[in-house]
Amino acid sequence: MSTPHDESPATQVDEGWRGLAFRLGVDEVLVASYAIAEVLDPPEPLTRIPGVPQWIEGVAAIHGAITLVVNLPRLLGIADSGAGRGRRLLLARVPDSPPVGLLVPEVLGPRQLDPVPTFAAAADEPESTPGLRACTVSGGDTCRILDVPALLRGEAFRATQW
Repeated sequence: MSTPHDESPATQVDEGWRGLAFRLGVDEVLVASYAIAEVLDPPEPLTRIPGVPQWIEGVAAIHGAITLVVNLPRLLGIADSGAGRGRRLLLARVPDSPPVGLLVPEVLGPRQLDPVPTFAAAADEPESTPGLRACTVSGGDTCRILDVPALLRGEAFRATQW
């Protein structure tokens, strides 16, 4: 039996695009379901790491693995709404990547887009928000999708040597 977490991008092309919506600043942002392994309450306590960028909250043992906990709004330079009751940790699922959890202010729920969204050309993407991709959905509406693999391969993560 297939679960939403077992999907690959190729499977999603046949069935439309499935993901999860979360709040980022004042915007709703989507992330593909195959890029997120689990949604959790933020772990407590976190172990702080001296000398790392401010967007790294620390590390925590999650399911027996030392997981880097990242404040996603801070990483992307977006106003962080702080530690509200809706705050959640999205455990990233990226092959060949160490365990990373992305703290988001609020999870809004599952989303399905049909047909699959069309992404803007890389040249049209704002440099200030690496990993956020602009896309167009049916009816010509636009949305933002978090590209988790691109985010984890981005300059900020490479610079930390995590």
